[in-house]
Amino acid sequence: MSKQVQSLIHELVNLKKQFFERRQGDAQQFQYEPADLVMFLSEYFKSKYTVNISTHKEYPNRLICLHYNQTRANFENALTRLCRGIIVDLEILEDDEERNGVKIVHMPFSKFFNFNEELSLKFETPLIEKHFTESSVKVYEKLDGSIVNLYYFDSKWRVASSSTPDGSARLGFYSVSSDMEINNRHREKTQTFEFSQLVWDTFHKLNYSLPSEKYQGKYSFTFELTTPKHLLVVQYESDDLVLHGVRDLQTFKEEDPEPFAKEFNWKVAACVKSKYGLNSFKDVERVANDRSPYKHEGFVVCYQSYEEESESGDVLLNFIRVKVKSKEYVKLSLAMFDSVEKRENSFIDIIRKNESSEFLSYFPQFTESFEMLKNHYTKIVTRLNDIQQRVKMNIHELVSKESLHYDSLKESKKRSIHSQAISQAKQRLKLTKTECDMMFSIFNNGDSIQDILKIIPLKRYKTLNTQNISISFVGE
Repeated sequence: MSKQVQSLIHELVNLKKQFFERRQGDAQQFQYEPADLVMFLSEYFKSKYTVNISTHKEYPNRLICLHYNQTRANFENALTRLCRGIIVDLEILEDDEERNGVKIVHMPFSKFFNFNEELSLKFETPLIEKHFTESSVKVYEKLDGSIVNLYYFDSKWRVASSSTPDGSARLGFYSVSSDMEINNRHREKTQTFEFSQLVWDTFHKLNYSLPSEKYQGKYSFTFELTTPKHLLVVQYESDDLVLHGVRDLQTFKEEDPEPFAKEFNWKVAACVKSKYGLNSFKDVERVANDRSPYKHEGFVVCYQSYEEESESGDVLLNFIRVKVKSKEYVKLSLAMFDSVEKRENSFIDIIRKNESSEFLSYFPQFTESFEMLKNHYTKIVTRLNDIQQRVKMNIHELVSKESLHYDSLKESKKRSIHSQAISQAKQRLKLTKTECDMMFSIFNNGDSIQDILKIIPLKRYKTLNTQNISISFVGE
């Protein structure tokens, strides 16, 4: 058993003990509400680890799921990383005199990181790189789906999402715009699905078998659900359920999933290391970035190790993972699922790069949001075109005034005339510094408006004016 699992169990047991000791007082008169313990644990884990606790609808005072807050958690803490959907039976039973027992009924992978993130570079990435060419290092396709946890409790196999122990989360709808009306229209035409029902429907459609009696309560399983009913970045044509993790609940070590998949007629994640000739992280990164982000998220590199010790002395779980995502996939993922402001910033970048058509062909639900931003972009281009024409007219006037032939001028003289012409336009039209800088780039370097808009920093792009201007009075 890993040190982190031992710590979690120890902490939960101590917290239960503290809870009853603080509230007991006179043991003869002690009364408690079971929900009070769940609330006590929730407040503690949220405050100390930024870990949320959710409860099972059928067993609200007994089954809890621990899941870290993705945006606020401190992932340097190993116990926090462990709380990625662990399901705990608090065992609040009438005959439990001590009332201190807890039992982990499901334990998925701990959180793992991109191979080039700081937390991976400290240990996992160099360790895996050292063993990369060995058979103990496997490379799998990283599926762009939802984690499904299968566990046994109270005489029944049950499914959970990474944040709900009963799989009660709903899939299908997510915000597509900062505009409330656009969001409401999208909500009205979007069908949603209960997570657990979609999982069981897929499970039976694929003719999967449930594990036999000897596995009940002794193993739990982790799958990936991919479905067109809940679109992420990668597009899937049909519902699928792929096994990629098996946990022994007595030792808390992972097991090779392939024998289990074969026994129960389950699909299993296949190693693609030889298929792509992958012998290093450099190879994996290259292949990931060469593929379409609409069809592939990236890879998971897994070292099936023999309990290696980290620098801190902690014994790691026997499967060590890092992920290698396509750079373009990461950009698209941020565009779709980050905060509304960041998402719209990503949309602006897609528009500026003239990649809207491809993006919207895969994600038509963002069409209205894109149209708003694209109209804004079009107005910017129109204004810049008008400014460019104004500057051209100013240049023509300056050249005519001095009876010069523009094409025969030295480069330094041309730049001088450009500067005067842009300065005149600035005064007449009250141009911003960004607009003036763009005109210098256009006339001195030969850049196009669209090319400049592709590379201009987003912060400066957002300062650009969309107000129409008139060039009719040039030369007056």
